[in-house]
Amino acid sequence: MIDLQSLKQQVDLLALAGRSTSLRRVASSGGGEWAGPCPFCGGQDRFRVQPHHPGGGRWLCRHCTDGKWQDAIAFGQRLWPGLPFPQVCELLAGGEPPTAHQPRSSAVPETPAYHAPSGDWQDSALQAVEICQHSLWEPAGEAALAYLHARGLQEETLHYWRLGYSPGARFGPPGKAGLWVPRGVLIPCLALGPVWSLKVALLPGDRLRCEKCRRPAVARQPCPQCGALNKYRGVKGNRPAAIFGADDLVGVDLALFVEGEFDAMLAWPAVREWVNRQLRAAATAHPRGVVVDGRDIGTVVFPDAPLKVFLTADPEVRARRRLAQEGRAADAGSVGQATAQLGSRDAADARRAVAPLKPAPDAVVLDGTALGFNEQVTEILRLVRKMFPQLDIAPTQD
Repeated sequence: MIDLQSLKQQVDLLALAGRSTSLRRVASSGGGEWAGPCPFCGGQDRFRVQPHHPGGGRWLCRHCTDGKWQDAIAFGQRLWPGLPFPQVCELLAGGEPPTAHQPRSSAVPETPAYHAPSGDWQDSALQAVEICQHSLWEPAGEAALAYLHARGLQEETLHYWRLGYSPGARFGPPGKAGLWVPRGVLIPCLALGPVWSLKVALLPGDRLRCEKCRRPAVARQPCPQCGALNKYRGVKGNRPAAIFGADDLVGVDLALFVEGEFDAMLAWPAVREWVNRQLRAAATAHPRGVVVDGRDIGTVVFPDAPLKVFLTADPEVRARRRLAQEGRAADAGSVGQATAQLGSRDAADARRAVAPLKPAPDAVVLDGTALGFNEQVTEILRLVRKMFPQLDIAPTQD
């Protein structure tokens, strides 16, 4: 899930619009209002920008938007017509938009790949996740835990999504600058192992400085000076256009997208249980049995299955197979990156408190490092025939 609210707050709409038109300050309403020719239709004195509006920067044109306010994402969509929505968000998050003097082209421009933060940032973020996750269940985290329970989140959900409590501290390896994480509920966005962003949900009643006007304010209450509602904070270096819960999208045909992280976490237990019920019902509808695969199939979904096979292989071999499956070249750089991603995801899945990645106690562990696809199928069918001798299973064709 792309964190749209954080993205709207992050975009400097005045600077973005200023690349394509000349603006002058004309009023103090909405945190300050700028006017100038519309960068889209060229009309004079009909374009307005309020970059410091409490809900995020906004703009309008009396011709292009019929005088209705639009947000920064809508500006990006109009600035780069034809680009898919995720790519617009990537450009707004970190790409360099074209200036008014650059020629417009109907070709889709190439943009740098969107990567997770690396190096010291990643080390500091991972440390923050570990420490804050532990702190949530200590006395210091009581207020944060009560807030999460009041929002309807169960303990299983909190563990699965690795939510934590930050007292307002700096995290990082010794001798490094580290990351400052404000006080509140820490919501980490992890995908394929790395941390992409750290978002902090401010606790009701906490006193702070308003992010818009820098005057004293109270979390989750309108700022008395500018009216801004301070609900969340980000961490410097975040990549907020990453999809929250992306790991759960791997290999699926249908997905539920919602507006915010809390919405996703509230929906997760119900969706997960519904999917598990459907799988179990589908299995009972086939008296001869079914073959199902998944990271927690043998431990959570079908713990009573008579035959469970836990497939494993050398990480580099798995990486090469993944690249071949995706039609990508298996050069040294790609193999190294894919190996690291698979290893990070395995480690994160193995550490999680809910449905961790591990073989069931009665599972047969099959190492496929030296086995091709057909050889793996042959070995699994051998196990099936041994377990179910009454079944008439045709031999495999090489």
